[in-house]
Amino acid sequence: MPAWTSPSTSERAAAPAGTASAAPPIRARAQARHPRRSRLGPALFALCAAPLALHVWRHHVGTLGADPLAALVHASGWWALALLLATLTVTPLRRLSVWAARGAEVRYGRRLSDWNFLIRHRRQLGLWSFFYAALHLTLHAVLGAGSLEELIRDAAERRFILLGLVAFALLVPLAATSTQAAMRKLKRRWAQLHGLVYPAAALAVSHAWWQTKIGHELPWGFAATALALLGARLLAWWAGDRARSGEVPERAPQPRR
Repeated sequence: MPAWTSPSTSERAAAPAGTASAAPPIRARAQARHPRRSRLGPALFALCAAPLALHVWRHHVGTLGADPLAALVHASGWWALALLLATLTVTPLRRLSVWAARGAEVRYGRRLSDWNFLIRHRRQLGLWSFFYAALHLTLHAVLGAGSLEELIRDAAERRFILLGLVAFALLVPLAATSTQAAMRKLKRRWAQLHGLVYPAAALAVSHAWWQTKIGHELPWGFAATALALLGARLLAWWAGDRARSGEVPERAPQPRR
């Protein structure tokens, strides 16, 4: 079950000796043909970093309210969960795009885009989610609880803190293995390991739900999104469709005759 990382696109071998030059890698040719795709990575990075920059600025000018620490803890947790669910959304979107592309090819003889570029940016979403989760935990542990002992005591007394700690613990191995080298080394076990993203998301939503104070709005949006994504995953497994979420390498152009 792919989660945060995806195999890199294949590249053609270097041209044999005696030829003028080697053909450029497929990834480079794809970026040349699709400049919007090549710009998606930096744009996504800027969008994910924007909440951090905004709250740092608001803290600097003193517009975070009467309790700046609580505002920062809440914002970092909110974005950690939002980006985690966004990471899980990539797979069903990718699967839906493949289904639409194949249907159009059968009916009209023309294949639509299958949004393969989405998979390539899934890792960045996952790592940003982990970053905000780590920031959320650090702010609470260092500035809120004050010490590790106090944090453990809080976790024993308050259920939502324990759920959050377990969710973060499940995200740690995902972030640690979000590299191509780890994927090659772990092989099939990598997919099994990254299946932890689903219980991590469930625990994170439960954490957000249980920490909501009386009189405040419950995170219905997060809960509904998580249930929909889990349902989409179960439906795909029930239908035997387990391969459409993986990255499809760019096709090498056919040699001219």
